[in-house]
Amino acid sequence: MADIKNVLLQAQSEILTLRRRNEVLQAKVDTMDLFALVLRTQPAYQSVGMGEDVAWLIEKEVAEIDRREAAS
Repeated sequence: MADIKNVLLQAQSEILTLRRRNEVLQAKVDTMDLFALVLRTQPAYQSVGMGEDVAWLIEKEVAEIDRREAAS
C-alpha cells in the first residue's frame, strides 16, 4: 500500500508543478495573442477549458489510504 501511496503523491506533486508552469506559459500565450489581435492577424477569442481536477482526486485517495491504514 505504501508503494501506491508514494506513486500517488509523486503524481500529485508533478501535476501541481506542471500547473504552475502552465500558468506562466498561459500568460505568455495571452500576451502573444494580444499582440496578434493588435496587429489584426487573428480574430479575438479566449478559450478556457476546465477538466477534472486529478490532483485533488489523488489527494483524496491518499487521504483515504491514510485513513484505512490508521484504522487497521
